[in-house]
Amino acid sequence: MRGASAFQTAVMIAVAVIAWTGVALQASVTVPARMALGDSAPAAVAHMLGYFAVLTNALVAVSLTVAVLQPRSRLGRFFAHPDIATGVTLSMVMIGAVYSIFLRKLWPSAGLQHIANVFLQYVAPWSYALYWAIGVPRFNPRLRSLGQWLVFPACYCLTVMVRRWASAGPPYFFLDVQRWGLARVLVNCGWIAAGFLALGLLLIALDHLKPRTAAVPGRSR
Repeated sequence: MRGASAFQTAVMIAVAVIAWTGVALQASVTVPARMALGDSAPAAVAHMLGYFAVLTNALVAVSLTVAVLQPRSRLGRFFAHPDIATGVTLSMVMIGAVYSIFLRKLWPSAGLQHIANVFLQYVAPWSYALYWAIGVPRFNPRLRSLGQWLVFPACYCLTVMVRRWASAGPPYFFLDVQRWGLARVLVNCGWIAAGFLALGLLLIALDHLKPRTAAVPGRSR
């Protein structure tokens, strides 16, 4: 068990480093660009975190760092809990899927921005999915867990729709109420929710295929 725990901890550290790298690369692009437009540094960071991919990667970076450095703390136990980790996995995999299928061709990138996108949209999501597969124990989630996992993306969508995203509009065009109207945006959110539900059901099914001997570092059995 000690060897397995050490291996799983190494995976957590690796994924945390990947997520931190992606966020740092995005910050090196976004913050100077926004400050050149007149934003303060905090406002520039807030603008950057308004993108679901960046926000979720930042959550991954913080959660894994806390779970590794302070596994027995309240936050460490919270972030390492299989239910929480599975909810994060759901959001991360959706990031990779939506970008690969819909956004990659619409948002062409180059240079440092392209490298940041690779980390945020590809490497980090699938690395976290690997961590979930080998490092998060089987816990037999129920359907009510799926509703809990959807709280984070639902709150994000509602916040974006209610708030006017500076003068440049919302971070994602399909959430632009002024452009499409509320009805169309709600339909778009419905399609996104359907994707989350389908993937969430898949994660529930995959959880039942996990061995019962898996363990998260720092958690008692």
